[in-house]
Amino acid sequence: MSGYTIDHAAAQKIVQRLTGAADDLNDKAGGAPPPPDAGVSTGPLASVPAALTESLGETVEGIDRCAAGVVANGDAYLKAEITNTVEPWRAVP
Repeated sequence: MSGYTIDHAAAQKIVQRLTGAADDLNDKAGGAPPPPDAGVSTGPLASVPAALTESLGETVEGIDRCAAGVVANGDAYLKAEITNTVEPWRAVP
């Protein structure tokens, strides 16, 4: 096949690194810590780690979506590559 190519082993390594990073972040997040005893400032101070934990959770979800995209696009590319190599006259849907 001429044109673009993909190293499927490299794509798998990318997926492994992405999912590993997401798992590591998720493990480290573990929820917001208990609020400090800071008198009248306890509420505002407690909201900062909670917001950071929520943001970290969204980051983990984004990394997981990236990994899923690499898998889906790699599968689609592999299907096209096989179809064009084995049956070059047939269009890939």
